[in-house]
Amino acid sequence: MIINQKLTDLSGLRQVVTEYSLGVWVNDDVLHLTLLSSRFNRWKWVDYFVVEDIASKQSSELQRKIKNFLKKNRVTRYQCSLALARRDVVLRHLELPKETEENLDKVVEYQLLNLLPSEDETISYDYVSTKKDSKSDTIQVTIFIVLQSILDKYLNFCQQLGVRVDRVVPLSVAIANYYLESPIPSKKSIALAGFLTTSSGELVGLSNQHLQSSRELTFLTENLTEALKKEGELFQGQAHLSIGEPLNLFLLGEVPEKLRSNDNLIIHRLPYPVGFQARSALKSDDKNSGGVLPSVLSATSGLNKSMPISLNLLPSDQRVQHSVWEWVPTYILLGINLLLLIALVFRGSFQLQDYLSQVAGEVARLEPKVKQAREIESKLSGWRDRRDFLLSHKLNTRQICLALNELSTILPKNSMVTNLVLKDGVLEIRGWSLTAAAIPKILEDSEYFEQAEVISAITRQPSGRERYGIRVKLTNQKQLL
Repeated sequence: MIINQKLTDLSGLRQVVTEYSLGVWVNDDVLHLTLLSSRFNRWKWVDYFVVEDIASKQSSELQRKIKNFLKKNRVTRYQCSLALARRDVVLRHLELPKETEENLDKVVEYQLLNLLPSEDETISYDYVSTKKDSKSDTIQVTIFIVLQSILDKYLNFCQQLGVRVDRVVPLSVAIANYYLESPIPSKKSIALAGFLTTSSGELVGLSNQHLQSSRELTFLTENLTEALKKEGELFQGQAHLSIGEPLNLFLLGEVPEKLRSNDNLIIHRLPYPVGFQARSALKSDDKNSGGVLPSVLSATSGLNKSMPISLNLLPSDQRVQHSVWEWVPTYILLGINLLLLIALVFRGSFQLQDYLSQVAGEVARLEPKVKQAREIESKLSGWRDRRDFLLSHKLNTRQICLALNELSTILPKNSMVTNLVLKDGVLEIRGWSLTAAAIPKILEDSEYFEQAEVISAITRQPSGRERYGIRVKLTNQKQLL
C-alpha cells in the first residue's frame, strides 16, 4: 500500500499553504525519518522517528509504525527525499567546451560510456554544471552515479514501508546545499563543509558553488584533528590554493568542543536549522544520534525547490508526475472559502447600506405626510396664539372695568384717574387729587388691593391739585371676575 495519497478530504486544504517533507536516512541497520514543514517559506521541525534493527522486523510492522507516525502528525501528503551515503555514490568530474552546453545531456550520456566499469552495468545518474567565470571557455560538469542495484535496494525497502520516494539525493549534495543556503557572515567561496558523527562523517569541497570533491571520513576521536588536516591539504591542492593560505572548514553535527583551528585550517561551526530540535533529539537517542542530521538535511531537499545544487538520482520514469488538475478541487474549495470570508468581512457594510437605503425610502414615503402635519400644526399654533390673545384681552378688559368700578367707589370725590394699566395682576394708576397722599392708604384698606406704593413723586399744581402715580396689586382677582 502506498501511503502518499491524493487529496480526498477537506483536511488536505491545510496542505495547500503548508508543505511537508519527509527525510529518509538508512545506515547501519537503523532507519531515521525526519518530518519538516514549510509555510510561506518558513521551515519548521515537525517530528523525528527512528527504528533500530530493521532487518529483523517484518515489513508490515515497519509500515504500521510509519503510518502511525504520519497519522500522529496529521500528514497525508508530503515530498519524500532519500539520502545516500558517499560510499553508495560515484563522482566523476568533466571539463567540457562551452559549446557543448546546448546539447549537454547527450554529451554527458556519451561520456558516461567511458566512465562505467562495465557496459552491462545499469546505473542511475544526474549531473550539475557550472562555469568558472563568465569569460571561461569551458564548463565544469560533476556527474553523480549510483548503481541501479543499490538504488533499487533502497527504493524497494521504502516501498515496503509504504513510502514513495520523490527524490534521491547524495548526502554530500545535501551538506553542500545546506552550507550554501546558510546565512552565515563568514561564508567563503572556496571552503570545506562537512557533517560529523562520533567516528565518521562526510566532507565536501566547494569552489564557487561547484562541488569540487566529496570524501567519506572515518576517524578515532583523538585523531580527528589530524584527519581533518589531511583532508584540508588534499582539497587545497584540488582547489589550487596558494601555499600557506588557510582553508576554511565548516562543520555540522557532533563537533568536539576541544577541536580548534590552526594555521592551515580555520574551523567554523555551522548553525542548526531554524526550529530544529537537534539537541533534544540527540539526547533522547544518543546511540543513533548520527542519523538525525542526515535525515534533516535530506528533508530540506524536499522543501527547497531552488537549491544551489539541484540533483535527483531517481530515474525519470520513476518520478511522480503531478498533474495540474490534481489540485483543481482543492483550489475551488479554497476559492469558495475565500469568497465566504470576503462576504463575511464586507457583510456589515452591505447590510448598513441596505438599511440606509430602506430608511431613505421610508423617509421619502413619509415626507409629504410629515410636511402636511407640520402645516396643520403651524395653522393650529397660529389659531392657538390668536385665541390666547383674544382671551387675554377679554380678561384684561373685564378686570380693568371692575378695577375702575372699585376705584370709583373708594377714591375721594376730589380725585380723578387719568391713566390706568393692568398687567399680570398689577395695576398702575395715574391722576390728580386734592388729597393725593391719602390715596395709598385708601387702596390698602380695600379688600381688593394690597401693597400700594408711590411710583412717582406727588407734585402740586397752581390750582391746588396734586399729581400722583401709584402701583397696587390685586389681591382677589376671582372676586373681581
